[in-house]
Amino acid sequence: MTRHALTGAVVCAAALGVAATVNVAGPDVSAEPVQAAPRSAGDQAADQPDPEVVASERAEAERANRSSEREAEQARAKVAEALKKRNEALAKSQKATEDHDKELQKAKKAEAERKKAEERRKQLEDGYDAKTAKTPKEIGRQIAENKYGWTGAEFTCYDKLIMSESRWVIDATNPSSGAYGIPQSLPGDKMATEGADWRTNPATQIKWGLKYVKERYGTPCAAWSFKQGHNWY
Repeated sequence: MTRHALTGAVVCAAALGVAATVNVAGPDVSAEPVQAAPRSAGDQAADQPDPEVVASERAEAERANRSSEREAEQARAKVAEALKKRNEALAKSQKATEDHDKELQKAKKAEAERKKAEERRKQLEDGYDAKTAKTPKEIGRQIAENKYGWTGAEFTCYDKLIMSESRWVIDATNPSSGAYGIPQSLPGDKMATEGADWRTNPATQIKWGLKYVKERYGTPCAAWSFKQGHNWY
């Protein structure tokens, strides 16, 4: 029934002299709030996680964690093994290099000793010993004695001859004639018959000079005598 209809009914009732009590429907502001119905123990238990599920999930998480740790450990082991192999390879390569260097040094030393022995053998063949012959004059004295038997007076004559020519100076050069070296060979390259090092090796020059004296004059004293009379030899 609408509010207008209700009003009309009340008016009609009043006109007829009938007492009427009308209760108009509306919100009951004094009503208590509605309380939720209490939950049963079964409903509360249904909201709790299943212990078996929780245990299973925990076990699975632990398995996954252990698997990750194993994989990490395996990866670290692989890295360590790779580093070990690399270091072993480097050590092997370094040792090979060191061994090669040692062999090379041994070969160089052996070659140097061979050359030294060959040089000494040649020196002895030429009539002098470089260990004791430290000056051109001493080289000349030893060669004169060992190759020609010229000692004493004969070597004294040869010493005077050379002193008058070059004073035993290896690169002595006559400014007028161009005669060169200890024996004053003219030209200097005549001494190449005794060695390619005729410009710098006193033994090469002396060997040539003594041979020249032997072939031309026979003895150093004969050559010195000629030099005194002619001012050349």
